[in-house]
Formats: sequence, C-alpha cells, structure tokens
Amino acid sequence: MTSNAVLGIDLGTECSTVAFVGRGPLDGKGVVDVVQDDQSQRRVETLVMFSDRARSFAHMVRAQMKSNLKNVCRDLKHLLVKGGPAVLSTWQLCGVGEGDDGYPAFQVTHRGTPRQFSAIQVVGMM
Repeated sequence: MTSNAVLGIDLGTECSTVAFVGRGPLDGKGVVDVVQDDQSQRRVETLVMFSDRARSFAHMVRAQMKSNLKNVCRDLKHLLVKGGPAVLSTWQLCGVGEGDDGYPAFQVTHRGTPRQFSAIQVVGMM
C-alpha cells in the first residue's frame, strides 16, 4: 500500500504557513497537520537571508537582519509574477534584477559569491 500526502503552502507577504494532508494511522482518512518551526510556531515570517556562512529563515533573519540588509529577501509573492524589476525593487532590501528566465530575481551575495535567485527558488528554499 502506498502512502500519498498533499503539501499546501499559504505564502503571505509577511507570514507563511505550510501544511500537509496524509493518511490517518487508524482510519486511513486524511489528516491535516500544520508544520511547526523549531520554536513551535505555525506561522513563520516570509524572510530568507543569505550570508557568508549559511542561509537563514523566518525568526532567525529578524535577529540578524540589521547587519546584513542587502542579502535579505522578502515579499516573495510579489516577485512570483512577471513584472518590471525596477518597480518591484522598491519593496526589497536586496537588489532585484531580471533573471535568466525573464522573471524578476533577487541579487544577493551568498558565501562570498554574487548570486541570483528567482522568487520560485527562494520559496523552494523555505
């Protein structure tokens, strides 16, 4: 018997929630479970930060944000649609330019190397 699960992401401008539906252990019916972070929070801030050593998310970004503003990605859902990077860059702390696929992309420095990530890639990292 195979086990199927469905993953759902509520991507918000400021906060996001991830949940999945899997089979219940007793009755086999779908059970919804909201994923919690390491602080038992079900809603996490929609923030990703890149540094010389690591990639940080949510509340960890808030603690380090002031020292690394140019590498903080936020408002991810605004960049998921094709649009003018010049208009969207006013919402961002880091640089925003046009990616290889024609969509806006975040321009950050990760592990000492300038990198470019689309909003889809950053959402996938969360």
